[in-house]
Amino acid sequence: MRTEEARAEIEQRDAAPQRLRITFTKGENLRYISHLDLARTWERVLRRAGIPVLYSRGYHPHPKIVFAAALPVGCTGAAEVMDVVRQAPLVGGAAASFLTGDVFVSGATLSRYFALHVIVLPWLVFGLLVLHFVVVRKHGAAPPPGYAERNDPGMPFFPHHLLRIVMVSALVLAIAISLAALFPRPIGDPATPFELPDRLLSTWIVVDVSLGLIRYLGVWGFVGFSALGILLVVVPLVDRRSAVRFRKRPVAAAIGVAFFLGFLVFWVLGSRVDSVAPSSAVESRILQERAVPTPPPSGSDAADEAETATPEVGEEGAAE
Repeated sequence: MRTEEARAEIEQRDAAPQRLRITFTKGENLRYISHLDLARTWERVLRRAGIPVLYSRGYHPHPKIVFAAALPVGCTGAAEVMDVVRQAPLVGGAAASFLTGDVFVSGATLSRYFALHVIVLPWLVFGLLVLHFVVVRKHGAAPPPGYAERNDPGMPFFPHHLLRIVMVSALVLAIAISLAALFPRPIGDPATPFELPDRLLSTWIVVDVSLGLIRYLGVWGFVGFSALGILLVVVPLVDRRSAVRFRKRPVAAAIGVAFFLGFLVFWVLGSRVDSVAPSSAVESRILQERAVPTPPPSGSDAADEAETATPEVGEEGAAE
C-alpha cells in the first residue's frame, strides 16, 4: 500500500514536465556511428549544456530521451527528431500543475487564467489604489525641495488638475490605440489540445523579456533580474532621504538604469527568440475521452454532397 502511494506521489510530482523537441542533422561524418553511440553523445551534450533532464526511476536511471526513428549504420538524415523530457527549474512541476489545472492546456486552464485576469488582478490593483489614498490622506505628500509656504491658496483641484488628468489620459489612450492599429501584434490560430503548434506567439512584452533572459542568461539570470526589479520597488521604502537628484542617490540611480536598460535590451532579444511549445506526455485514452465528436452533416449539406458526387459518377460512366 505504501509502495503504491509513493508511486502515485512520484507520478503526481512529475505529471507536468517540460518536453523539448529537437531537430538535428546526421551528416556524412556521422554516417557510420550507430544509434546507441548517437544517443550516448546526446546524453553528454545535454549534460555538458547544463540542461536539467528528467531521469527514469530505479537502480540505473537513464535520461528520458525519445528518438522518432533509429537510423541504421551507414545512413544519414537531414531532419531527425527527438524529444527530451526536461525538469522544470525549482518548483516547476508543481507550478505547472497548479497553473494548467489539467494534464494539458484545456478549459480548466482557460478558466483559471480568466479568473486571474478578471477577478484577482483587478481587485489587487483596487486594493493597492485604496492603500495609496489612505497613506496619502494620513501622512500627506512630501513637498518638493525648496518649497516655501505661501499665503495664496494655490491652484484648485477642480477643474484645473482634473482637466489635466483627463487630457493626459486621453492623449495616452490615443497613442496606444494608434500604435495598436499601425503595428498590430500577430495572433496565432485557435488553440487545440490535439495539435502542437510550431511556435508560440506572445502578445505580452513581459513574455519576450522572459524569453530573452532565459535564452541568454539562463534561469538564474531571470531570477536575478526579477530580484533587481523587486529591489527597485523596495529602495524607496528603505532609503527615506529627502534628496531626489540622481547624483545624491547613486545606488538607486544605478539600480533603476540597469533595470530599465536590461528590460529594453532583453525585450529586443526576446522578440527574436522562437519559443517552442512544451508538450506533456498525455495518454491517448485521455485524448479520446476529451475528443469532441464531429457533428453529422445536415440535410442540405448531404444533398449538396450528393449533387456534387452525381456528375462525377456520370463522367466516369461516360468515359467507360
